[in-house]
Formats: sequence, structure tokens, C-alpha cells
Amino acid sequence: MKTNALFAVALLTCSFMSIANLFSADEHVWLHVDGKYIKKSPVCSDPNGIWMGCGVACRKNIGMTENSALLQSKVDWLVAKSSYVNLTRISVNNIEDFPGAEVYVSSFLAPLVNMLKAKKIYSIIDSHYYMRDDITWFGPFWDVVAPSTWCVRWIDDWAYVANYFKDEPWVAGYELCNEPIYNYPSSQPQGTIAKARNNYKECIKRIRQSDTKHILFIGNARWSSGLNIKNTWEIGLAATEQYKPDPGYNQVVFTF
Repeated sequence: MKTNALFAVALLTCSFMSIANLFSADEHVWLHVDGKYIKKSPVCSDPNGIWMGCGVACRKNIGMTENSALLQSKVDWLVAKSSYVNLTRISVNNIEDFPGAEVYVSSFLAPLVNMLKAKKIYSIIDSHYYMRDDITWFGPFWDVVAPSTWCVRWIDDWAYVANYFKDEPWVAGYELCNEPIYNYPSSQPQGTIAKARNNYKECIKRIRQSDTKHILFIGNARWSSGLNIKNTWEIGLAATEQYKPDPGYNQVVFTF
């Protein structure tokens, strides 16, 4: 009887060790989408509790060199202002300031994400574009069927960023394109809602080739206005496609 009891305890101990090995040391940090909520990890101290972000945006101004000391001072200022801050939206026009995604990540994104992580602050990485070949809204609208250099780089950069951060839970997710403008101003080359939707979907497809866990923050075809969410993600689509640009994962938050 005693031998059986000892065997049972040993077996139970091994089971607990096996379960523990399934999770990384920071598994409790991961966020996920569940219905209409962002929720915490099922293995944290508040399993699947509703999570709400509170913080500010850190804007990378075009042409400015932001060294480590400057970035750290921004993070320190953020922490000093409020003990409730748990999120920073890192907003940047990455095409103009960096010669490529590798430099963009190594010289700016990764250091800033790590500084915020050290303070237990999540990051949302935001690609601040209009889906046009220009930092304003005056270039041709992107079309993944016949992509311009800007469009190709936007998708390639996201693929690189996603692969780099795929195992980093302190990155809450990726905001793929801040304010697409498919039909404004009228004097400029126009796009369509369908093109904007397809651009998003192709970018998502590339991201999911390496990163299957992060939340994707998705806008819509016109300034990401709340008035245009339905036009982009519901009207004209089959019920099986409505609000489902991330098939198989459904880790999406619609932003406006």
C-alpha cells in the first residue's frame, strides 16, 4: 500500500512537471481575443480576465534620431506619470526613416519594446500609413494584385516584424495600417473598399506564416472611421467572411 502511494505521488509530480514544461516562463503575460473582449492568459493570476489597455502613444517623428537615452527618458516619464499605465502604442512611418526592416527593428522597435517590457508595459506596434504611395494621402492607393514598391515593403516589413516578435508576449499586437484612405481627395488616384480589404488580408496572411499568436488591430478603408467598419467588414460579404479577416486564428480587434 505504501509503495503504491509513493508511486502515485511520483506520478503526480511528474505530471505537474510535464504540464509546467508546456508553458514558457512568461506564458502568463500573453493576451488573446475572446469574443468582444481582449482577455488575459488562462495561466495568469486572473485566468482569462478581461484586459483593458491604459496609456499613451510614443510617436517616432519622421527624420528624428531617437537614441537609447531619449527612448528611455520617454519610458521613465510615462511610468512616473501614472501607476495605471500598462500599454504604449508605438507609432511610426517606418519606410521613410529606416533603410529596411532589420534596421527599423534593431535600432528602434526592439530597444523600445524591451524598455517598456522592463516596466511591465505592453506595446502595440502601429504602422502609421494611408495605404498610399506617400506619407500623405496623395499617392496611388495600394493594390496587392499589382503592388507598388511601397505596398510590397509594407507587407515585407510586417512579415519581418512579426517573425522577430512572434514569441514576445509583451507585444500586445500589431496595428497593420493606421488610416487607409481609399477615396480622398477626389483629385488623387482612388482605391476601393475591396482593395483595402484585400491589402489587409494579404498582410495578415504573411504575418501568420510565422506568428500565430499576436492580436491584429485592424482598421477599415476610410480613415479607420467608426462609420466605415461595417462598409469594409460586413456589407457585401458572405456571413462566413464578415469580420473574419484572420481565418483559423480570429485574433482580431477592429479599431477606429
